[in-house]
Amino acid sequence: LISMKKIALDVDGVLLNFTESFDKAAEIVLKRKLTIHRDEFLHDHYHLAKRIDVDIDTVENILQYMLDSKMYANFTPLPGVKEALKNIKDRGY
Repeated sequence: LISMKKIALDVDGVLLNFTESFDKAAEIVLKRKLTIHRDEFLHDHYHLAKRIDVDIDTVENILQYMLDSKMYANFTPLPGVKEALKNIKDRGY
């Protein structure tokens, strides 16, 4: 019996550029260019809402659009991610 080691990784903002894709989706849903409030915002709904100056329900609509449109499949990997994943795979994970 071959045993594979497994590892769990967060995707949004760890492996993939979530913010860039969220901003694109927000502009589509809101039908306007965003005014980004740059700060140390995390990716929870409250901070995303504050970052683009909308309410939490609007953030939910944007995230739903991202799911419905399968936008997640086209996220840009962050620098070094492909190499890191290859390294992890080469180590038997």
